[in-house]
Amino acid sequence: PECPALHKVVVVGGTHGNEYTGVWCIKALARRSDELAESFPSLNIETLLSHPEAHMANKRFIDTDLNREFTEEKLVGAKDRHPTVESLRAQELNKLLGPKLGSKHLQTDVIVDLHTTTSNMGTCLIVPEGDVPMVRAAAYVAHKCGGEKGEARILVHSMPRNQRPDVKSIARHGLTIEVGPVPQGVLRHDAVEKTEKALHFFLEYLDLLNKDKAG
Repeated sequence: PECPALHKVVVVGGTHGNEYTGVWCIKALARRSDELAESFPSLNIETLLSHPEAHMANKRFIDTDLNREFTEEKLVGAKDRHPTVESLRAQELNKLLGPKLGSKHLQTDVIVDLHTTTSNMGTCLIVPEGDVPMVRAAAYVAHKCGGEKGEARILVHSMPRNQRPDVKSIARHGLTIEVGPVPQGVLRHDAVEKTEKALHFFLEYLDLLNKDKAG
């Protein structure tokens, strides 16, 4: 079936607390809210610091990896296991942005999760197999970032949405922008620029998609 227009977009940073690039980028986005509304009028863009406690501690996580807490098994069975900082935060985020399970009326159309990695991956766009709008968006971003001669790469994974453990799986659609190599706990201008460039083209694609559907 044809994908409906995608309006509510939440840009998430700090899912891993020692990855500073995403946190910087969401703060910069928040300061440019009026400019974004003018540039992408069909989008309702919000930002979210995913894991404030880990970010303040400059740690990837406190007890467990937050980006492993959003499977159906963990969200449904949270009451039956010992709570961790991350399992409690996952429940909060699921209520705020979802719910992921049992509802056709999700509050969020798209989650963009911003990450860095110590691996030499350049700009990597991670999308779920079968999520046609996100695969097309990733292709658009990669093309705008230089195509085959550029440094943007697309990674497609095949895990079903209810089994996916990451925060972006809460929303109807999700994409991860991951830039590297970047040391943990470091903010570097080139990583910020690459992330902001990819994010700009991603938002541009969504706005063009919505305008096309509006006719």
